[in-house]
Amino acid sequence: STMTVLYIVGFPSLYGGAGAELYHQVRAWETLGVVLHFIPTQKNVRKAALYGEMTERGHVIHDAYDWAAIPEDAPVISFCNEDFLTALPEIRRRTRRTVFVNCMTWLFGKEKEAMSRGDIALFLYQNDKVRQSMAPRLRAINDDPAISFITFRPYFDSAAFPYVAGKPPDWVETFHDQKALSQQEFYRRCHIVLQPTDTTENWPRVGFEAMASGSVLIVDKRGGWEQMIEHGRTGWLCESPGDFIAYASKMAWEPHYREDMAAAARERGLALGGLGASLESWRQVFDVIEEL
Repeated sequence: STMTVLYIVGFPSLYGGAGAELYHQVRAWETLGVVLHFIPTQKNVRKAALYGEMTERGHVIHDAYDWAAIPEDAPVISFCNEDFLTALPEIRRRTRRTVFVNCMTWLFGKEKEAMSRGDIALFLYQNDKVRQSMAPRLRAINDDPAISFITFRPYFDSAAFPYVAGKPPDWVETFHDQKALSQQEFYRRCHIVLQPTDTTENWPRVGFEAMASGSVLIVDKRGGWEQMIEHGRTGWLCESPGDFIAYASKMAWEPHYREDMAAAARERGLALGGLGASLESWRQVFDVIEEL
């Protein structure tokens, strides 16, 4: 890279979209040997979490909104920053090398206004599908061929997020072998049975086991579960991952409700699969077999 200096409108942060994105790109730009100049769009940037780190790493931090700090024809880049879009007429008086990264999947009103004035020289996108969708809409506002649209590959510093092998917390007991404990022992430890699956069961055995044992069922709203469970009375039928989370949380926070449901579910299980109901049913089946 022949780029030696880059002016950045905005300031990196550990949280949030554009600021955190910027923090990772800084690493890549440093590796290319680019000297970075930040023009923050926040008051009291000295109180920003990364102020000390950016200073120690040798970057220049100007006063907030100090557009006069931009030398003639210096490259200026900004990630998804509305203050940059607002200040573009002033910034363009100093340099034509203006770069905007829209981190969204839609156009800002001020981005369209800037396009109509020709104030952005280069639009950068992390996602090629978004570029293909946005570029024609922007070109319809201004078809100047000097304005460019490029998809780049943003840097993600994975060293900042060390890999954590999936060890459950101390209060979670896991069994890797189903022979390690009996079914009865399993249900004895379970206040709820949370079972999202990709399959549609016609008459799940787990249902009867859990109902008899006092473990409240939180399952998919399909197949045999819909006949077995009276939603909100003897268990929970879920239509989305959010449902599973909501009902499991409800059972955790409302223990008396859970106990009442467990008792109602036991009654329901007996009504559906108890000996009386089953014998009556089998009698009917045998009658039909007799007639074959």
